[in-house]
Amino acid sequence: MHTHPLLPLRILVLGWRDRTVIPSAWLLQAVCVNPDLLRHAPPAKWQYGFGFWANQQAQIWLSLPHDTFAASGAGSQHIRVCPSLDLVFTQSPGIWNKQEENDPSLLRKIVDACHS
Repeated sequence: MHTHPLLPLRILVLGWRDRTVIPSAWLLQAVCVNPDLLRHAPPAKWQYGFGFWANQQAQIWLSLPHDTFAASGAGSQHIRVCPSLDLVFTQSPGIWNKQEENDPSLLRKIVDACHS
């Protein structure tokens, strides 16, 4: 599978023909850690927003900016966003057997490339 099917999400986020599809206030809240988790769960669980993995509390990707968030699906399909670096990238099945091999190394390489 190519990453092209993931691109229509752009319409939901950025709008369509000058019309808002998803209100920006909701989207800003969706990519932050869910307030209920912050109130009722231990810090190790502070990783999830409203459908997005959120690094706001630096519980997922320790060496990446805290504004990094992601949507992840089956088969290592990912949409990663780092607003402070003006970076969005998609990935469809990679060469990694385990997810933990993928995230730190790939994301770190991309972020480092943005700074060079």
